[in-house]
Amino acid sequence: MARSIDADVGPEDIDIIHRFKKGNRQPNPIIVRFNNYYSKKEMYYSRRKLRKLNVRHTSGAEKIYVNENLTAQRAALFKKVRNKKRLRQGWKVWTTDGKIFVKPDLSIDDRVIRINSVDNLEKL
Repeated sequence: MARSIDADVGPEDIDIIHRFKKGNRQPNPIIVRFNNYYSKKEMYYSRRKLRKLNVRHTSGAEKIYVNENLTAQRAALFKKVRNKKRLRQGWKVWTTDGKIFVKPDLSIDDRVIRINSVDNLEKL
């Protein structure tokens, strides 16, 4: 997959890779642990190119998504941020290195806000 999205990641950059059962999802998600931060970053930032690929012939899935494996607390907070995003047009939300970021209104300015808690979210 890394080759198809032009990510400079090879087998030597991966520590371990396996499927894990998470609910009734089919096929089960795959989790990858990288040997170094730079390989992880390369793969994570190249993931946008997956939108343009037809992966059905290789994986059997419609699409492949690359997401961070957040802690339960961070995942719950990120879900709340995404829910608030649905109510507000123009918001962009994402995670990087387990941190949650929001860009409130794309047309006003370029400020990016880091969300550490529900309190930070409620202030927006």
